[in-house]
Formats: sequence, C-alpha cells, structure tokens
Amino acid sequence: MSEQGVRLSDRYRLESKVAAGGMAVVWRATDEVLERVVAAKILHPHLAMDETFRERFRVEALSAAALTHPNIVSVYDTGDHEDTPFIVMEYLGGGTLAQVLGKGVMDPAQTARIGAEICSALEYAHSHGVIHRDIKPANILFSESGHLKVTDFGIAKAAFAGADMTTTGAVLGTIRYLAPEQVEGEEPDGRADLYSLGVILYEAVSARQPFVGDTDLAVAMARINSTPPRPRDIRAEVPRELDRVIMRALAPQRDQRYPDASSMGRDLEAMTESSHGEVDHGPPTEAIEVPQSFVRSEGRLIGTILLLLIVAGGLVFGFIQLRESGMLARLIPGNAGETETESGLEIEFTAGIYDPPPGDGTENNRDTSLVHDGDRSTTWYSDCYSRTNMGGLKDGLGIFIELDEPVALQELEVVSDADGWSAGIRYSNDGEEWTRADSSETVSQREFTFRLDGEAHRYYQIWITKLVRIEERCSGSEQGDWTVGISEIIPR
Repeated sequence: MSEQGVRLSDRYRLESKVAAGGMAVVWRATDEVLERVVAAKILHPHLAMDETFRERFRVEALSAAALTHPNIVSVYDTGDHEDTPFIVMEYLGGGTLAQVLGKGVMDPAQTARIGAEICSALEYAHSHGVIHRDIKPANILFSESGHLKVTDFGIAKAAFAGADMTTTGAVLGTIRYLAPEQVEGEEPDGRADLYSLGVILYEAVSARQPFVGDTDLAVAMARINSTPPRPRDIRAEVPRELDRVIMRALAPQRDQRYPDASSMGRDLEAMTESSHGEVDHGPPTEAIEVPQSFVRSEGRLIGTILLLLIVAGGLVFGFIQLRESGMLARLIPGNAGETETESGLEIEFTAGIYDPPPGDGTENNRDTSLVHDGDRSTTWYSDCYSRTNMGGLKDGLGIFIELDEPVALQELEVVSDADGWSAGIRYSNDGEEWTRADSSETVSQREFTFRLDGEAHRYYQIWITKLVRIEERCSGSEQGDWTVGISEIIPR
C-alpha cells in the first residue's frame, strides 16, 4: 500500500519516500485538506499484523501528539489504512543529524548548541511523562532553514516493549545509542535519554563511537562494565567543559549522570555564551558545515575579527609595559622549565562543579570561571540555603579544578569573601571517583592554604560542608541566606 499516489484516509497523498527504518517507512505527503506538506510514517506490514503492537503504537502516538515544543516535531494525525497504522507529522526538509555526522567532526560550540536544544526538547517531554527511549542522530531533524527538532517521541516505547534485543531488528538498529540499563532490560527513565545524547555528542566531537565492537550486541555489552576514552584524549581541541558534560552523561550508573535534562542543558548552554569565556576551542580545525541556523552571521564574524584586533593590541601594549617595568624577566621560564609568577607556578586549569545526588548538579556553574580570572573582586557563589549545612538537603558540594595532566601540587590557596565556612580536599584522576585527602576538614578563613600530599592528580576538589551567612548575597532568596563565595583558587 505504500506507493506513490496512494491517499491515506482519503486525505494524505503519498509523494516520495524519504526514509525507512526497522519499524516504519516515512513518506513526504500532501495534506489535501489543509494544502500543506506533511510527513507520513507508515508501520511495516509485518509489525502491523501484531494487534498488541498496533495498540501500543496508537497509544504512544497519541501521547507524543500532546507534546508542543519548538524543538519537538509536531504530530498532526493518526489513523489506519488497509489495517496498517500510520502517523502524520510535521515535515522538515533539512535532513538529519545522522547526515551531518557522516561528514566528520563538528565544531565544539555547534555541538554544545545542538546538545542544549535537544536537552530543551527532552526536558519538556520528560516533564509531561514521555521518555523518548530512542534518541539517535536519525531522530534529530532539521528544517530547511536549519531549525532543530526531535522526532519519534514515545513511538519507541511501542517497539521496545517486550522486545528481544538479540532478535528484533528495530532494537538492534539503534542499540549503539542505548543506555546500559536499556541493554540489561531495565525500565528506563529520563536519564537513559541523556546517556543516548551523550553518545551523540561524543560522536559529534570525535567522529567515532565511544564503544567499538564487531557487532552491535558486543558494543552494547561493552558499555555495561567499561568507560570509554575521554573525547579530549581523542581530539585535544575538545573543550574541557564539553568533555566533562559528555563523560557525565555517559556514566554507566544512572545516578552518576545528570539528574535531568534541564541541568545538562544549562551546562551546554553555558558553553555557547562567549561572555563567560568558558569554551576554549584550541587550535583551529577543519569542521563540517551544519544547517544555517548554527552558523554565525557575517555581522557576528566581523565583530569577532574586530574584537581579536583589540585584544591583540592590548597584548602588545601589555608586553611593552611588562618589559619596561622589569616584570617580563620574572615571567620568562627558568632552567627548571617552570613559569614563575608572584604566587608561584603558573598552572593553567579550568573549574567545574561537583554536586552529586541528591544535589541537582548545578551551583551557579556559569560563574566558575571567576575563580581563576586573576581578579579577586569577582566571586563564584554557591546557591543560597536555609541553614549552614545546606539546609540538610545534602552532605556537601564541591568546586574543583581540572589540569591538562596530573600534576603534583604542594598547596592550594583559596581566596574567599568571608570566613567561617568549612571544606576539605578531594583528589581524582577522572573527575568521577574522588578520594578524600588525609588532612582533616578545616574552617576556612578569607585567605586559606590547603597543604596537599604532593602526589600527582588531575583533579583537585574543594568539598564544602559548612556555609556562612551572607545576607547581601542572598537578599530576596526564598531558599535562605547561607552560601559560600570563592574569588580565586591558586594552585602551587
């Protein structure tokens, strides 16, 4: 029945086949009543013969039709034609993310933007009780103008319910993006969708899957008990912040991932905001083109060039001033190969937040760059709480620094805007498993130095367990007026 010219429900005329998968065929069609182009997804005949499957397909289609969001493909109608179910949806003619990824690596900023928009769609769907279950590049569509939308919400539930992963083609076709709990047959929640998105983002910045194997099933089993290499280990140009988001999304245990799409989306969105300077793209690389909505306009490009010229001029002026003041000689590397500054070794790092469950993973994440901007008048603050112990909501919260490689630091100086808060030091080499330092928890002063163990670590975390009252900071907050502020973290 799926032939050109066929009319579904005497209304939707099939024109050309645009896609086919393990569950259905998608046609470009014309709605002859409203005179508009639509997409018609028609179930494969062998699946249409299963009455139970047909009913699940109908129920989930109706559930998806209730979702109205700028980044979700709209479902217009459902029906049956010659005992075969179909769904009529919004038509987008700009291709899929799978086609984009097939061309090579993506620019990190564009990757973060796409990820943030997918998170926006997931946040809305999850809040309405709909888990996608089949997030993959082929289900990320673009309009002809480049607008991103996610399709097939809820439809996968019909295909996955009671499916045998080893024999069902509809499942095997997308298994490379499934979360470990889906592979093991557990009931997924929204965090499974975030894992699948993590796989997509990993593929976008590295041009490879996080796990490889001879078969799809081997790839699926590998993710249950192993962790993939970090994207930055594959491509050094991947920003640390994006690398961290991807690896958190790919945590094998769901409680180690982002708690929801909103928190993951905020971290991705922060990378797209140049005002915070948090995305360091490294050396220029040849990146693929994505739909036009993700490409900078000429006006922004000219503005960027002017800004670079201004910065370059400032650097030249600063160099001259350093040379004339005699300071330049103090910044030239000595025989030991170390760059000395007034505070000791000059060590490049980025900062991030560690807020594990029951925390929501966010503590003013966008401001973490303020702890290493060299300006003691700028400060990162935690959220505001009702009591000094985070209102009893959790054991603590962490702010950490990430180095390019493990370094044996001797001490960590912390500059704060208030004293009386408590914290200790934790170490890690992967940003996921943390070890508490031998030193006991310390009541910090405005300027306090933590003595370290002298062993090499890549991550150093300040684990905060006691807040201080800063009424002027939390004025107007319904949560309370207990917080902590850190102006600078200086490693030596």
